[in-house]
Amino acid sequence: MEDILNAIPLWAKDELAQRYYAGSAGVILIAFCFYRAWREYMTLRGADPRNVLSPEPRGGRPPSTIRGWSRRAKRDAEEAKHKFWTLVYGAGRVALLGVGVPTAMLLLLTLYYSWFDPYAVAVIDAENGHPITDPTLQDAGIFVAGALAKGLFFDLIEVFQIHVSRLTNAPDNYIFSAAVLVYRAAANLFLIFVPIFLYATWRAMKGVEKEIQRQAEDKKNQIAQQGVA
Repeated sequence: MEDILNAIPLWAKDELAQRYYAGSAGVILIAFCFYRAWREYMTLRGADPRNVLSPEPRGGRPPSTIRGWSRRAKRDAEEAKHKFWTLVYGAGRVALLGVGVPTAMLLLLTLYYSWFDPYAVAVIDAENGHPITDPTLQDAGIFVAGALAKGLFFDLIEVFQIHVSRLTNAPDNYIFSAAVLVYRAAANLFLIFVPIFLYATWRAMKGVEKEIQRQAEDKKNQIAQQGVA
């Protein structure tokens, strides 16, 4: 073990270098997550759930028996369900990459900012402005949740001065304040989109299921009237 540690270059052991490595890795990770979330968001945003879930036209002759239309309705419903869960998983990826990972990263940055920059503070007391160099996990969690809520409720919290957290970002710390600003703008975009999209997709799924059943019943009734069993 000692030989392995001795083989590590001195510049890699330097604490300042480690800060740069950690900071660079964090920036790359966040950029990648937001990029992938944005790509997925644009794909889902451009998709009409009703059109995506609707059964694709099938070639060949249509079924000529009641049993045949029952099988087709079952296949169409299973296909729609598969497409439905594909859309749900896509929305889940948007939530994970656009909200979940950035939230965890901001939480870690709030907790351990003093390690990244020992000469600056990330958060201060919202009431008296005193610097908080070692916030607790609870305070940091409430601060991050408050940052997300401020954008989610369209600045209603700030307009009416509703204090969610006893902490606020230090305005003279431009790096951390910029990180909070980017987080609020990006995470809230995805957080607002995901539940709306899921609700629209669920509504579309219910409509497609009803349409599949209606068409199958109409065809089966026509066949029954013609006396074909």
